Amino acid sequence: VKMMHRHHWLAWLLSALFLYGLATRSPVSNSNSDPELTLVVSQAILEQGTIYLDAYQDRLALSRDFAGYRATNNILEQNGHYLNYFPVGPSLLLVPFVAAARSLDLDMTQYADNDATQNVLSGLTVVAVFGLLFVLARCFVDERASLVLALVFMLGTSFISTLGTALWSHNLSVPIF
Repeated sequence: VKMMHRHHWLAWLLSALFLYGLATRSPVSNSNSDPELTLVVSQAILEQGTIYLDAYQDRLALSRDFAGYRATNNILEQNGHYLNYFPVGPSLLLVPFVAAARSLDLDMTQYADNDATQNVLSGLTVVAVFGLLFVLARCFVDERASLVLALVFMLGTSFISTLGTALWSHNLSVPIF
């Protein structure tokens, strides 16, 4: 990809900020569903050195208490330990981000902190995908057309509505793979 002109960088940056704001400020938030425990597992890795959620039985204050998650099978008991039902991969990849959040005294076992962190991270995945779409389009057309195509693709497909709604297990898969 060739160097972009300064005004195209500014247009890309403004577009990225618009998409980030759209994703993070959306009134629709499904962070109290399957992605909800992803960041808690990341915190367990940092604090406990394990993917088990045993230490959070009394601290978990998300949309349900620990027993509520067990009742809906979001937390599974295996060999006397409690595990998140959903894939551990996103939790492993998000450890550095949760470490940064913890340095700001955010606690992923608390609803407000968990939800805010998920919104930031899902917004960043939207911007990453937008950047990748721009770079891909730039391989075939000029800068202005690439920007328009990337914006149309982000706003006209399920990318913004899916990636921006919550930090699903596949949010990180989209820009990585």
